Amino acid sequence: MLSILRIFLLGLSFFIFTPPALLLSIVRPFNPNNIYFFACLWGPVAQKILGFDVRLTNHQIMKDNRPCVFIMNHQSNYDIVLGGIIKVKRTVSLGKKEILWFPIFGLFYWLSGNILIKREKKRKALAAMKKVNRIIKEKNISILIMPEGTRSKGKGLGSFKKGAFRTAVGAEVPIVPICVSSWSKSINLNKWNSGLLYINVLEPIKTNNMTSKDVEKLTVLARDRMFHEIERLDGLL
Repeated sequence: MLSILRIFLLGLSFFIFTPPALLLSIVRPFNPNNIYFFACLWGPVAQKILGFDVRLTNHQIMKDNRPCVFIMNHQSNYDIVLGGIIKVKRTVSLGKKEILWFPIFGLFYWLSGNILIKREKKRKALAAMKKVNRIIKEKNISILIMPEGTRSKGKGLGSFKKGAFRTAVGAEVPIVPICVSSWSKSINLNKWNSGLLYINVLEPIKTNNMTSKDVEKLTVLARDRMFHEIERLDGLL
């Protein structure tokens, strides 16, 4: 019963805080800090509603290595709450084009400079990634990508798609992995204090002097580091 109430309140708060963020994005369209404003506004409220604690370490790495490609493991729809907790300026995300059809939020998401792609159409997806390269270089903006491409739903770290790594190599910026402990192993929304999540930001993986030939190796390296770190974090639960 408590979990249902929390989900309702989370959705309600989301739609309460989105309109002011949308108004800001209309005033200053495609400003990447629109997302930061929304994160600061909604993130603490969302965390309070869900009732979990967070131990975030090495957050300074996110501030010191800019621009970059952030990568994070993708577990559930609640990952959006983590974006509101981590909070980092001048960072946009990569999302499915269908997000545009979400009432109010879809328009806000687009006007905040986030990149929308239709993933099943490879040619358009590749064109979008080239656009991302240009944005990173010309506007000094970082991007957050979940390289699994789909939610793991408690099944562990999935295989990685190569788009994030092609982007980092093409833009000549580092990969910064963000590792989150398992929701399924630690969070119970039916408890008043629902649990604890560990989030650790790993040291950047440099892409200097890498070419497209290095993308496969880079993908494997990043996944391997994240896999072992998530196992370590889960061991702390």
